[in-house]
Amino acid sequence: MTLPSGARLGSYEIVALLGAGGMGEVYRARDTRLLRDVALKVISPAVAGNPTLRERFTREARAAAALNHANVCTIYEVGPLTADTTTPFIAMELLEGETLRDRLAREPIPTAGVIDIAIALADALDATHARGLVHRDLKPANIFLTARGLPKIVDFGVVKAVEVETTSLSHVTPTAPETAAGMAVGTIAYMSPEQLRGEPIDGRSDLFSFGIVLYEMATGHHPFQSVTLALTCDAILNHPPADLGSARSECPAGVVEVILRALEKDRGRRYQSAAMMRDALIAVKRSLAAGTIRHADTPLVASTVAVLPFVDMSPQKDQEYFCDGMAEELINALTSLRGLRVTSRTSAFQFKGRSVDIGEIGARLKVEAVLDGSVRRSGNRLRVTAQLVKTSDGYHLWSERYDRELDDVFAVQDDIVHAIVEQLKVQLAGDPDAALVKRRTDDLEAYTLYLQGRHHWLRDPGGYSQALASFEQAVERDPSFAAAHAGLADLHLTLAWSGAVPSGPEYDVARHHAARAVALDDTLGDAHRSLALVQMTFDWNFSAAERSLTRALALDPGSGITCVELGLLLARLGRFDEGVRYAQRARTLDPTTAIVRCYVAYTLALARAFSSAITEAGRAVELDRRHPAAWISRTRLLSADDRHDEAVASAREMLATVGRDALTLGAAAFALIRAGLRDEGDRVIAELMDPDRQPPASPMVLADIAVALGDADRACAWLEKAVDDKALGVLNLGTAPSYAPLRSNPRFRALLTRIGLPILSEFPPVY
Repeated sequence: MTLPSGARLGSYEIVALLGAGGMGEVYRARDTRLLRDVALKVISPAVAGNPTLRERFTREARAAAALNHANVCTIYEVGPLTADTTTPFIAMELLEGETLRDRLAREPIPTAGVIDIAIALADALDATHARGLVHRDLKPANIFLTARGLPKIVDFGVVKAVEVETTSLSHVTPTAPETAAGMAVGTIAYMSPEQLRGEPIDGRSDLFSFGIVLYEMATGHHPFQSVTLALTCDAILNHPPADLGSARSECPAGVVEVILRALEKDRGRRYQSAAMMRDALIAVKRSLAAGTIRHADTPLVASTVAVLPFVDMSPQKDQEYFCDGMAEELINALTSLRGLRVTSRTSAFQFKGRSVDIGEIGARLKVEAVLDGSVRRSGNRLRVTAQLVKTSDGYHLWSERYDRELDDVFAVQDDIVHAIVEQLKVQLAGDPDAALVKRRTDDLEAYTLYLQGRHHWLRDPGGYSQALASFEQAVERDPSFAAAHAGLADLHLTLAWSGAVPSGPEYDVARHHAARAVALDDTLGDAHRSLALVQMTFDWNFSAAERSLTRALALDPGSGITCVELGLLLARLGRFDEGVRYAQRARTLDPTTAIVRCYVAYTLALARAFSSAITEAGRAVELDRRHPAAWISRTRLLSADDRHDEAVASAREMLATVGRDALTLGAAAFALIRAGLRDEGDRVIAELMDPDRQPPASPMVLADIAVALGDADRACAWLEKAVDDKALGVLNLGTAPSYAPLRSNPRFRALLTRIGLPILSEFPPVY
């Protein structure tokens, strides 16, 4: 029943009816308290009278009200939605302007305007999804353009709440069942395939709907619209969108690529987050500004690729380091190309030495093509073979063999990259020479030593000393070799963190080489990352570390470890939402590397998303059962979430699987004591405190045990020693859940001040 002008709902006085929809009616109303006009959505009796619908709508309306974004219509108040309330309502921002649907019907939007609107909406969706919400009904009628041209997402009437702790859109689970089993909610012509099938949905469903909206803005018509709803559904489920390139000839190729990826039927092939789609649109905008536009009718053969380790075919089998280096250099070169997503080295290298079907590699890494090859060295002659293979059907897109002198290795790398770029027809950002492998040194011997250093450090257990010697010799041969300086910085940081030697001198050496690397090559992401780690862990200069990590990520956007280190830093500073977003992105970039998943788990734990953090730590264990950090993080997180039986089981399995060093014993003791198993815990502590143990237990480990025992004074004493030693773990003091019992202790708060960490009064709710 329509409310008359002058009717009152709480403090709101009805002015006029604005419109009606499936959930109720919308009125212009006057807020008599704040003397402003608002839009008042009055919920229909059918919804208000159904307990299930009312409960669901109450929860979801309140969740939507928590959104605070310039491109989302602000909800001021959710009226009483109780069983005895006959006219529940939502008061929201009153917008002046027109809907996107009306604007498109009136006149087309210029290309620059399309991109600006799309970037703003993608950012709004990113904020929506970060709150654990999926809109489910994104369409031009639900996008408002204000009188000043600001786009706003409106009408969250069918928004669906999802678990807030879930940080990957590919693993979102509804907190409540759909309205009815198999029932699709929303507007059919803008639904994703999974939404039409009545399957559980996540934020990627919104991205499909957003792709349809963006298609309409770019072309003026719907990509799947047909004469009947049945045919429209069939088109969405089974047919590609209408040819976009010919629909509007001035549509830039970059926009075409964004739309087509958003409209992938398989959500695993779409953008995995709104942030990724937003970043792609920003890149298109920059390309337009720079005048580097590719024609829309140029086809893309593939947009995602993995470079696998090359195989050593040399008679002596002594070129493994060179094979790995070849693959790494190609990864670095291809990563610099806009429009091409390259799987990280750590994810691709997991298949080294294994016979795995190309289709399985494609599925696990979510790539459309794989580059692999072999190296055969005989004397000073080098034979390199390379092939690019489609993962969907095993079809060879390209293959080539190069027979050269060893001195021509740099030219071989360039030739391979150029051939791949030509085959994939990737849109380059600027000069095509951007596709060249960035020359790190012209000294082949220095380059060889550098590759040997990388090999010993990353893939040779116990190879620290060999790596150190190789990097030092590389720098001696070519003092301007920035990458070798960065390698030395990382090695000395690792030694400082190990606790085996005094950290101060190691940090000084690490700072010298990191700063030298940046000075020699400001475009080397590894150099900025190394410098950031010194700034963060030794200088406690968190603003400088954030700038360095941001710069490193801009230079190497495919680096999952850099991305998650930035997220972890922000979470340590209490910027939890930002930290979690970077953790999400890191997991997408590098889903199969144990240490990245450990860092993602740490970040989520600081944000109090224990359930998701435990899942991430468990995944790290699955990826590498010999990785101590994976077991330690899972054990500690289970204990922090009071899942004591599971924590104890994890602790015992950890000790049996990866050994009984000081770190694993410390984590086990923490879990046992918190579970009330004091006798077993005391036995582990006695083993940990063995005077013959080398290296001995660190102050951080001993502080954690003191916290578990409830001994605040001893915990603070050990933490003071850890701060004196610049221990890596002190960076977590301000936000880690395990230190909650110490937060009011003056000695503890003095440590936070000394380090420069914020003293937080509020934390996110435990999810």
